[in-house]
Amino acid sequence: MAEDIKPTPEGIQPPNLKTADGVKSFMSSSTSKEDWNSRCGQVQAANDGEYPGFWLPTVLMTGLDGETSAKWGGTDQIKISTIKAAPAPKGK
Repeated sequence: MAEDIKPTPEGIQPPNLKTADGVKSFMSSSTSKEDWNSRCGQVQAANDGEYPGFWLPTVLMTGLDGETSAKWGGTDQIKISTIKAAPAPKGK
């Protein structure tokens, strides 16, 4: 289960994770890959265990994920690596 939204400084309301603006603000303030992943879980938890319908256009298609991860040296690029298959058993 995702963590609760972390407390904010006194007088600042936590973002509404059911709105595009709230999610955009919340995700753009992440500080590491681990923090990003935790926030993703919090967004899902706030939306009945699913990413909200506006996730793709608000977070991914706008480049918010790449811009945010670049702040802490991360990337939104998918890395593909090969996995070597185990050798075939002898006699087969």
